[in-house]
Amino acid sequence: MAGLKAFLALVAVLGIGAVVHAGLYPEGPIGSLFAASPDAPSAPAPGARTKIVYQYVDDTGTVRLVDTLEEVPLDKRDRMGRVEMPIAASGSAAAAAGGREPEVVVFTTSWCPHCSRAVRDLERMGVRYTNRDVERSEAARAAMEDLVGPGGVPVIVVDGVAVRGYDAARVARMISEARRS
Repeated sequence: MAGLKAFLALVAVLGIGAVVHAGLYPEGPIGSLFAASPDAPSAPAPGARTKIVYQYVDDTGTVRLVDTLEEVPLDKRDRMGRVEMPIAASGSAAAAAGGREPEVVVFTTSWCPHCSRAVRDLERMGVRYTNRDVERSEAARAAMEDLVGPGGVPVIVVDGVAVRGYDAARVARMISEARRS
């Protein structure tokens, strides 16, 4: 049951396509459903930029996503996953379109699925951003609370305007408007 819980948490964070592509689905009837899926993504196109994300399940059963292998505890490395995710092409979309690049800061935690989705969407849009993990940095947590008070993540700040939670359409509009200004 714990394996299924971790699997479902991973799907919630990464999406089923990334999980299937990385081969992280469980063995047995559930895994075979996903493994046989015609929607499973193929390998990234040659020359496409990708980002490696490492995932593991901590002692509380929480799926953790980290950027480097060194961040995975030694005792978890034998059961960790490595996911290759596509990211935006080099250079920002704003620069390619002749617009200006907005200043974007995202306050996150490693376990938050909405944070992961926000970061993934910003990368797909070609947005340069600063990711401030409020669990790892007391200064990041204090800065977030100064902006919006105590509470949950993600908090996304576009050119000084902060939004708590993740509304993809709203954030996309804010970035688009900032690029036009």
